[in-house]
Amino acid sequence: MNLIITNAAAVARVIGCTPQRLRHNARENIWTFVRAVPPERGKTQFQYHTIATELAKYLGITMEELEKRISERTTRMMQGQKMQKK
Repeated sequence: MNLIITNAAAVARVIGCTPQRLRHNARENIWTFVRAVPPERGKTQFQYHTIATELAKYLGITMEELEKRISERTTRMMQGQKMQKK
Protein backbone atom coordinates (compact mmCIF):
# COMPACT_ATOMS: atom_id res chain seq x y z
CA MET A 1 0.00 0.00 0.00
CA ASN A 2 1.29 3.45 -0.93
CA LEU A 3 1.35 6.30 1.54
CA ILE A 4 -0.39 9.37 0.15
CA ILE A 5 0.86 12.77 1.32
CA THR A 6 -1.72 15.55 1.03
CA ASN A 7 0.32 18.44 2.44
CA ALA A 8 1.44 20.11 -0.80
CA ALA A 9 3.43 22.83 0.98
CA ALA A 10 5.53 20.29 2.90
CA VAL A 11 6.16 18.25 -0.25
CA ALA A 12 7.19 21.40 -2.13
CA ARG A 13 9.69 22.28 0.60
CA VAL A 14 11.20 18.78 0.51
CA ILE A 15 11.59 19.02 -3.27
CA GLY A 16 12.93 22.56 -3.06
CA CYS A 17 10.24 24.34 -5.05
CA THR A 18 7.28 26.58 -4.35
CA PRO A 19 3.81 25.17 -3.70
CA GLN A 20 2.70 26.97 -6.88
CA ARG A 21 5.30 25.06 -8.94
CA LEU A 22 4.16 21.78 -7.38
CA ARG A 23 0.52 22.52 -8.23
CA HIS A 24 1.41 23.57 -11.78
CA ASN A 25 3.52 20.48 -12.43
CA ALA A 26 0.76 18.26 -11.02
CA ARG A 27 -1.92 19.78 -13.23
CA GLU A 28 0.31 19.55 -16.32
CA ASN A 29 1.35 15.94 -15.50
CA ILE A 30 5.02 16.95 -15.49
CA TRP A 31 5.78 15.05 -12.28
CA THR A 32 4.37 11.53 -12.05
CA PHE A 33 4.58 11.28 -8.26
CA VAL A 34 1.97 13.97 -7.60
CA ARG A 35 -1.64 13.89 -8.79
CA ALA A 36 -4.00 16.84 -9.15
CA VAL A 37 -7.40 15.67 -7.98
CA PRO A 38 -10.23 17.80 -9.42
CA PRO A 39 -12.61 19.38 -6.94
CA GLU A 40 -15.71 17.49 -5.90
CA ARG A 41 -19.05 18.78 -6.98
CA GLY A 42 -19.83 22.04 -5.21
CA LYS A 43 -16.20 22.69 -4.28
CA THR A 44 -13.66 24.87 -6.06
CA GLN A 45 -10.16 23.76 -5.02
CA PHE A 46 -8.06 20.94 -6.41
CA GLN A 47 -6.39 18.56 -3.99
CA TYR A 48 -2.83 17.35 -4.54
CA HIS A 49 -1.90 13.80 -3.61
CA THR A 50 1.74 12.78 -3.56
CA ILE A 51 2.66 9.09 -3.60
CA ALA A 52 5.44 8.79 -1.05
CA THR A 53 7.28 5.83 -2.61
CA GLU A 54 7.40 7.58 -5.99
CA LEU A 55 8.60 10.84 -4.41
CA ALA A 56 11.37 9.03 -2.52
CA LYS A 57 12.43 7.33 -5.75
CA TYR A 58 12.40 10.69 -7.61
CA LEU A 59 14.57 12.27 -4.91
CA GLY A 60 16.85 9.22 -4.66
CA ILE A 61 16.28 8.74 -0.94
CA THR A 62 14.84 6.04 1.30
CA MET A 63 11.31 6.12 2.67
CA GLU A 64 12.75 6.65 6.16
CA GLU A 65 14.65 9.72 4.96
CA LEU A 66 11.54 11.05 3.21
CA GLU A 67 9.44 10.60 6.36
CA LYS A 68 12.11 12.44 8.36
CA ARG A 69 12.22 15.34 5.88
CA ILE A 70 8.43 15.63 5.73
CA SER A 71 8.12 15.67 9.52
CA GLU A 72 10.89 18.28 9.80
CA ARG A 73 9.21 20.52 7.22
CA THR A 74 5.78 20.11 8.79
CA THR A 75 7.14 20.91 12.25
CA ARG A 76 8.92 24.03 10.96
CA MET A 77 5.78 25.19 9.18
CA MET A 78 3.71 24.73 12.33
CA GLN A 79 6.28 26.58 14.45
CA GLY A 80 6.28 29.46 11.94
CA GLN A 81 2.50 29.70 12.14
CA LYS A 82 2.63 29.81 15.95
CA MET A 83 5.20 32.61 15.85
CA GLN A 84 3.04 34.65 13.45
CA LYS A 85 0.04 34.38 15.78
CA LYS A 86 1.94 35.82 18.77
